[in-house]
Amino acid sequence: MLGAGFADIGRPVGAVLVSVLVLALVVAAVAFPARLERVLQRLTWWRGKTEPDAAKAAAGVLWVDDRPEHNARLLNGLREQGVPVDVAGTTAEAVERLGERVYTIIVADMSRADHPDDDLRPLEQASGATPVVVFSRYASTSEAYRERDVAVVSSEAEIRDWLRSVDLLP
Repeated sequence: MLGAGFADIGRPVGAVLVSVLVLALVVAAVAFPARLERVLQRLTWWRGKTEPDAAKAAAGVLWVDDRPEHNARLLNGLREQGVPVDVAGTTAEAVERLGERVYTIIVADMSRADHPDDDLRPLEQASGATPVVVFSRYASTSEAYRERDVAVVSSEAEIRDWLRSVDLLP
């Protein structure tokens, strides 16, 4: 008889835990709606649960750089390896392209402006579930974006690692 009473304790405790978890999710959704939506989009993208519209087939890499000639060797090498690369010279052009097609990854060269954060925010908002990688050879860039939902790389090898992670390179 004593054992039967203890078996029923698990149900209320489980119900309380589920209630606390649901309440925490509701509070997070109210307090940080954009952040929570972005996290959920990225989680489903990485798990392969969201698929781009048929009309917007994934187009490879969107490279945002006002001086792509500085990275011509890398960009040409990627193209030679079969990686589709579109180049946008400005953030506005990149946002426009993101409205036209879905990219597998976005690489933004952040040495292109005096205030790179001003250029990155619209790009982050328009990217949806597409990962944004900031390419900068300056160590201070990594610190500036530490709290953001972007990766910061400083070498061609790191960019290639990211392209491998999204299956654009073997």
